[in-house]
Amino acid sequence: MLSSGINNVMFKRRIPLTFLQNVRQMLWPKMGWWRVLKFYRARIVRLSSPAQSIAANLAGGAAMSFTPFFGIHVFAAMGFAWAIGAGPNIVAAMVGTFVGNPWTFPFLFYAAHFLGVKIMDVLGYAHSGASVNPDMVTQHADGMWAFLSDNFHEIFIPTAIGGTILAILSWPLYYYLFFYLVRGAQRARKLRIRRKQMAAFRKSAKPPKEFEDQ
Repeated sequence: MLSSGINNVMFKRRIPLTFLQNVRQMLWPKMGWWRVLKFYRARIVRLSSPAQSIAANLAGGAAMSFTPFFGIHVFAAMGFAWAIGAGPNIVAAMVGTFVGNPWTFPFLFYAAHFLGVKIMDVLGYAHSGASVNPDMVTQHADGMWAFLSDNFHEIFIPTAIGGTILAILSWPLYYYLFFYLVRGAQRARKLRIRRKQMAAFRKSAKPPKEFEDQ
C-alpha cells in the first residue's frame, strides 16, 4: 500500500484518480498484472546493486507483508537489509512489498492472526476470539475502522505477533528464491549486452561493400 503512494509521488498524474479508480487500479492494474510484473522485473534487473543486496531488500519487503504495520513496510525492509550489511535499496524493497496486495492480504493476515492467537493461548493471554463481520463494512462506511478500534487487542495484537514471527521465518525462504532469480536475470542481461556489443563490433569492423567487390 505504501508502494502505491510512492509511485504516485514519483510519477504524479496530471489528473488524480478517483477513489473507485484507485481501488480498481489496486485490484487489477490497467496494463494487467503480467505487464506490471515484467515492468518491475526490468527495473530490478537494471539495478547496479549486487544480487545479494537486491534479494535482501526484496525478501524484506515480501516478509513484511505478513505484518499489519502499514506505512513502514518499505522502510522496515530497508532497515533490515542495512542491519545485515546488505545495503538498503528502496526500489527493491518497494517491489518486494507487492507480495502483499489486495489478493493476498486476506490469506497473509489470516495466517498471521491464527498463529498470533495460538501463541497468546500458549502464553496464557485471554482474548475474545473476535472475528470480522463483512456486514459491518456494507452497513457502515466506518464499520471496519470501528471494529478494529474496538477489538484492538483481539485483532491487531495477535496479527502483529503472528505476522512478525511469519516475517522472520519466511525471510530466508524469500531471500534464496529472489537471490537465484535476480542473479540469473542479471547474468542473462549481461550476456545479451555482450552479444549486442560483439555484433556491433563485427559490423563496424566489416569492410565497406565497395572494397569487398574489388
